[in-house]
Amino acid sequence: MTRDEMNAIADEALKRHSRHSNLTPFRDEGRFRVLRFWLNMIFMVGAVLGMVLYFTYDRDTAIYILIAASIPKFIELTLRILKL
Repeated sequence: MTRDEMNAIADEALKRHSRHSNLTPFRDEGRFRVLRFWLNMIFMVGAVLGMVLYFTYDRDTAIYILIAASIPKFIELTLRILKL
């Protein structure tokens, strides 16, 4: 294998990789983008509230809030994985 052939293979690999680079912004164009956004907000508020209650007030109540907050996250995850 000559140096030119190796350079051609390396250039082709770099071109292929650069198309799928993580440095390019992710554009979410799904139908449920707004719904996923609000499901994430509900999850984050519930998670923060649950953690605050866990460390300050009642652990049993906090566990129930954290479990309830994970339900919207699982719904959002399903929508994201199915790419809807």
